This record gives sequence, structure tokens and C-alpha cells, in this order.
Amino acid sequence: VARAKGRNSRFRSDREPKRQTTTTTNEDDGENDADVAQRKRIVKMKLEADKRRAEEERKRAEFDVKYAKRSTQGIPEVVTDRMLKRVGIFCGTPLIFGFMTGPAFYFAKAVKHIDVPPAVFFTASTVTFGAAFLGISYGVLSASWDPRREGSFWGGAE
Repeated sequence: VARAKGRNSRFRSDREPKRQTTTTTNEDDGENDADVAQRKRIVKMKLEADKRRAEEERKRAEFDVKYAKRSTQGIPEVVTDRMLKRVGIFCGTPLIFGFMTGPAFYFAKAVKHIDVPPAVFFTASTVTFGAAFLGISYGVLSASWDPRREGSFWGGAE
């Protein structure tokens, strides 16, 4: 676009481009030096930001290539590890409480001589083991399936 001829172009063959000339005094020299230094810092910051952005895009592209290869193989390892961690938390906690209901009710009945109806024990163990069963599904489904995103603890966004 060196010799654009359009109506709105800045350079037309019939006239020369205007050159800006500045005249400075001694007082303005200090300000101009500061302005030049400021512009150089801004340009340097922009170049550094562009380098970081290019590096991030390169890393993302490399990751996408790896992810595309692995997506044909199945669920990526990062995602399965995340699912297992969530299943351990959301299933393991109620499961431990479920295993503790038997000894707790035995202790209450045999040692403390508290008359606990069998229905209470049945209800407590059913609720805790049922929560553990639901925790398996919740742990898998609430995990982020995107390998690049960790997700929140409760998995509300997923």
C-alpha cells in the first residue's frame, strides 16, 4: 500500500506527505526527553506483553495438539486424576461414616446401655452408604472434563 490512490488515503501522487516539524526550547528539551523515555518504556512493555502472549499461544497450541492426539485414546490422565480425587472426597467421607455407624451403635447399646431401635441403625447406615454411592456419580460428573481447567471445589460451573 505504498502508493494508495484512494480518496481517503494519506498519500497521493499529486502531493507530498506533510512532515511534522517541532521547534523546542530549552525548557521543552527536558519534557521531550522524558516523553521519549516514557514512549520507549511503553514500547518495551508492549513488546514484552506480545512475547508473553505469543509464548502462551505457542504453549496452548502444543497442548491442543497433545490433547487432540489423546482425545482419540480416551479420557486424558489429568481429567481421570481429577475425577478420582473428587470421588475420594465425595464418596470416601460418607463411606467412612457408614462404616462407623455399626461400631457407634454397638457402643451406644452395649457400653452406654442406650436402647437404640434397629430402624435408627438401618436408617443411619442406609443414608451414609447411599450418600457414598451418590458421591461416586457426583465426583465424576462434577469434575471439569477440560484438561486445562481445574474447576471449583463443589463443581457448580461444571
